[in-house]
Amino acid sequence: MMENSKRLRWEYKIEVSASAEHAQSVFFEEVWKKMNGGIFTYLVHPKIVEEGDENGVGNTRSVPFLHEKILEARPGEIIYTVSKGYFPANYHRGMVTFVELSPGNTEVTWAVDIEPYRYLKSILHFTVASVFQSGLNGLKAALEKESE
Repeated sequence: MMENSKRLRWEYKIEVSASAEHAQSVFFEEVWKKMNGGIFTYLVHPKIVEEGDENGVGNTRSVPFLHEKILEARPGEIIYTVSKGYFPANYHRGMVTFVELSPGNTEVTWAVDIEPYRYLKSILHFTVASVFQSGLNGLKAALEKESE
């Protein structure tokens, strides 16, 4: 259970045919930096407003209505938050984890700990689900395209 009872965790998973290290690298380049895949194809692509360090820490992207910033990045995990702009939540901490299940097979989990504004929980949940699932599907498609 979360520390604050108003906070929720929403998470989405996918298995991909890649090492955890490669899946994380492709996620960063294709999903974080370019928002390729799924509904992202129809949205304005993000603009990187700050590059961050060699691991991605501090990398900040501008997406419609807000900025998202990577707080931590280490092998197997990226943690980020909304750093600026309008987002209908009192708290937001996103994380993407990469767990190698077997050689060349990785489970990717995109989760968020969130405290949505009152009365906006359902619409925010729908939006987060759409964005995260599209991003994960875009990751899988990019990895599959590489192996063609």
